[in-house]
Amino acid sequence: MQLYSEYYVSEKCERFVNKIWCLDNSIGESLIENKLVLPNGCFNLAIVSGNSIQVHTSKQKYEMNEGFYFCSQMTNKVLVNIQPKTKVTIIQLHAWTLSMFPQYDLSNLQMLLLKLTQMSCLFKLKSRLI
Repeated sequence: MQLYSEYYVSEKCERFVNKIWCLDNSIGESLIENKLVLPNGCFNLAIVSGNSIQVHTSKQKYEMNEGFYFCSQMTNKVLVNIQPKTKVTIIQLHAWTLSMFPQYDLSNLQMLLLKLTQMSCLFKLKSRLI
């Protein structure tokens, strides 16, 4: 099993999304520890399926259980530990994508992870089941 995989998006999506990448321990039986993710200036959406992933930033430790997360711009490397039976899919947005939401003050969104739920979404987007 390959831990890291990367996928490029269609021409229509590439205006906003740089790429999609995965950290996959979904069939693993043991913890994958101390993997570094380097900062790239992009905002990300993370989809965690399975157990959980621990993320250690210079400011805080996060436990990301199954769900959807908004990941702000990271200014330093991030240490991650991936639990067995866990896959994390990252939708990497271009740095300018969030400029499409000018009514929100994003100046303090550094080194921050927010769990997105139907009740409290950062941009109050409505989710629809297809």
